[in-house]
This record gives sequence, C-alpha cells and structure tokens, in this order.
Amino acid sequence: MSKVTSAAETSLNLSPLRGRHVVLLGGLGFIGLNLIPELLRAGAHVEIVNRSLDPLALGWLDWQVGGDQIRVTKGDICDVEKLHGWLQAADVVINLAGESGAVKSVRDAVTDAQINVGGHLAVLEALRGIQRSVRMVFISSRLVYGVTGSTPVNEAHPTLPTSLYGLHKLTVEHYHRLYRKHFGIPYTVLRLTNPYGAFQLPNREHGIVNRFILANLRGRNDYALRWRLSASRLYPHLGCIGGDSPRLDRGAGRRRDT
Repeated sequence: MSKVTSAAETSLNLSPLRGRHVVLLGGLGFIGLNLIPELLRAGAHVEIVNRSLDPLALGWLDWQVGGDQIRVTKGDICDVEKLHGWLQAADVVINLAGESGAVKSVRDAVTDAQINVGGHLAVLEALRGIQRSVRMVFISSRLVYGVTGSTPVNEAHPTLPTSLYGLHKLTVEHYHRLYRKHFGIPYTVLRLTNPYGAFQLPNREHGIVNRFILANLRGRNDYALRWRLSASRLYPHLGCIGGDSPRLDRGAGRRRDT
C-alpha cells in the first residue's frame, strides 16, 4: 500500500532556529526552496550557496520571499578553498547539495563519488577548521536501506544499499559520525523518502509524484505510474521535513527517518 501525505497533514517546527544564521548548501534545489520560507518565518537568517543559479529557481525564490532577504552565492561544495569562508558565520549548516538520483549515480560513478562523497567530506573539513560549534544537518536518503520488502522499517533497520547513490549517502553518514567522535561536530541526519511538493525543476529525472503530476498537466497519456502493491511506500509532502520534530539545534549526533 502506498500513502501520499499532504501539506495539511504535516507540521514544521523550526522555532529553535530563531536568530540563528543558517547556511543552506544547495538551497536553490527542490527541498531548499520549500524550506526557506519556513526558516524565514521562524526568524532564522538564511544564506544560500548553490552550484548553479538557475533563472527559474531564482524566480521562485524571489516570488516566495523577495531576493533582498537572502544572500545567494554561486559556489560548489567541492571548492575546498572557499568553503571555510562560506560557512564561517554559520550557526547551522543544512546540507542539501550534491548529485541526485540512483540511476544517474550508476551512469557516472566517479563523478557521483567526487561530489556526493568528496564534496561532503570537504564540508566537514571546513567545519573542523571553524573554532566554535556549528550544527550540521545532512539530508540522506531511504536508499541507504536498499531493498526492504513489505515490512515497515525504521532507522534501526540494517543498511545494505543497492545503488551507488545510497552507498555514497551512507558513507557520508559515517563521516559525520566519525567527525562528531573525533572533532566534536554536532550533526543530525534526515533520511528522506520519496518527497514531493512545489518547485521541482521540470527537467529533473527523480521525484516520481512530481513527475506524474507534471506529465498529467502536459496532457501525456503514455506516462505509466506503477505502484508496487506488495510494499508499503510513503510519499511525504515536503512540509513534513522536520516533522514531529527532530530538534535541529540539539543532540550530539542522530539520525531521523522522515
């Protein structure tokens, strides 16, 4: 059975971030554009670092919040020399950056590893050089579990990824664990599953619910959506990120399935 949640079914409590300086790496992506208005409403000071400045994404950002409220910097998490400067003022870093998609990770495995492993390691190294505590929030994926069958899983379920994308996400989770242990960097990991919502760029291959909606809006009748009735899948609206609610400002290091 599959379940699709709506925004009305979810709640987002970001009040602990009031007055905090929050840097969103990859903040002009699908998830970031949904999260930014909530952060601003909570009273956070938001800054974006994004690899590309897509005109459509920038237009969506301006439409939501007004471009003068947020500093947007073009930058790549693989740019080791500049990362420290981008993160130096941060109280919280929400890391949404990287390549997306399990299929794409197989097509170009080396590039995926360079960005989705090497890039995130560079972020942790930059935080290591900042002489104060900066909370890291890393967006991981349900794909770290691999094939789970019909039984519902929680974060204690064994991890056995079947894609390079899932393997790289899991590797970075362990980097966070070790950087907490050896260098004291606090972190939270959110393992997201099939999110949908506004502001997904139309040329993206991932996001099955959004792709289905877009195909119907375009009048495509050849688009088949196949539901696996033997397995339970959750399709959460992005309004549930943080949900019920992991405190992004607390905890030594933790994971959260959302």
